Amino acid sequence: MVSTPNRFFLGLFAYALAFAGQSAMAATQTLDWDVVAWPDSSLSESYTLGNGDVTITFGGNTAALDGIITAGTPPIAPAISNNQQGGFGGAQQSLHLAKDYPPGTVQSDYEISFVIDFTHPTGVNNVSFTLFDVDRSNNVNNFWDRVRVTAMDTGGGTVDPSSITLPGLGFNQLSPTSPTNTVDGTASAANTTGNANATFVFNQNITQILIQWRYPIEGPDNDPNRQVIALHDITFNDPEADLAMSKSVDNANPQIGQNVIFTLGVNNAGPDAATGVQVTDLLPAGYTFVSAVGDGTYNAGTGLWDIGNIASPGSASIDITATVNATGPYANTASITAADQPDPNAGNNSDSVTPTIDLLPTASPDTNTAIEGGVDASGDVLANDTLGDAPTTVTAADEGGTPITLGTPFA
Repeated sequence: MVSTPNRFFLGLFAYALAFAGQSAMAATQTLDWDVVAWPDSSLSESYTLGNGDVTITFGGNTAALDGIITAGTPPIAPAISNNQQGGFGGAQQSLHLAKDYPPGTVQSDYEISFVIDFTHPTGVNNVSFTLFDVDRSNNVNNFWDRVRVTAMDTGGGTVDPSSITLPGLGFNQLSPTSPTNTVDGTASAANTTGNANATFVFNQNITQILIQWRYPIEGPDNDPNRQVIALHDITFNDPEADLAMSKSVDNANPQIGQNVIFTLGVNNAGPDAATGVQVTDLLPAGYTFVSAVGDGTYNAGTGLWDIGNIASPGSASIDITATVNATGPYANTASITAADQPDPNAGNNSDSVTPTIDLLPTASPDTNTAIEGGVDASGDVLANDTLGDAPTTVTAADEGGTPITLGTPFA
């Protein structure tokens, strides 16, 4: 776009994304230039959105930013404005970037870059933004916008956009040499229109975006005129996984020596898949581990149930068999102790069961003496016994072992 007395501005465009097949609306975040601030001429600013920060930093030949200054007006690039309208009729603010290379600038310095960093725990995905006014003068020696956009995935590799959308009106095109990540201006578009917009989408999990904006003519050094583009609102999905822990036992009243089965379950209500999920359930002293069968792996020594990944929606479960010991404690608790994604509702990440142990009765002999024709023998014959929960029967016999009916006078 040819320079005018007005300032030109760079902005980030917001696109609302719907995520089909998920149980809840994903944690969509938007860096909206209508509600945030950018101090004039600052080369780096950070904004907290969702579970992390978004930081934009300018580099390259930043000395050329806003190189032509209207008399009495301080340089304000980068800055927020609605001068580059992108077809919105001035209703949307954007972040301004203007450059003018001084005479004698070497070809290698004809570039300004801006890096967008995301510090969210597992990166972000479904990132969408639009650059306004990626165009070219009819005289290429005046100005020519070329933008190359790449990203860094969570493994540190470089990835191209999942898609690039252009108006197709002849003002810009995908670069013939790099059609997967580069857009070239081809004709001059009015700054009020969206005729030279370019929308970039990254569906992958990424941690950083690099935008390289340059004057692409190779060969002898030129003196291109002032150039502007605009970066509108950035929209992205900040992954979250709402996990919930459940625990049950197959026998709430077991006896000592019997086996019980504890069933553990983790449910993922989304909106995103969960990775790196782990649960801790270390059996207390009241039980001896027998076996574990189900999803993932269970370490009886540490109590760690390593699940791994759970889809959205999805669940994982495991059955832990244990023998009831003679002494407790018998309360058994399982808790979600690890997951890569933030959990928006951590209050349901633990569950406990406490079986009531049905103790077996034990009896000890009692001796009570009665004098013939005298006082009846009496006493608490159950005081040294463990009755348990079963019906208890008390019997008596004389010193010769002959059964005696309780309550019968002794002659």
